Amino acid sequence: MKNLDIQLDEEYAQKLAYIQQEADQDTVEAIKSSIELRYEQLQQQKTDPLAKLK
Repeated sequence: MKNLDIQLDEEYAQKLAYIQQEADQDTVEAIKSSIELRYEQLQQQKTDPLAKLK
């Protein structure tokens, strides 16, 4: 497991707090789910040529 020490500006801290509240997730789970979503988007773009144009 990799540990990360990050600092968020106020805007991103508020966005993270919103995600946590709406998804009922702790910080780690909110970040993991966001990474997973972005990863899936990038993988889809790789396999779907039209996705790159969207």
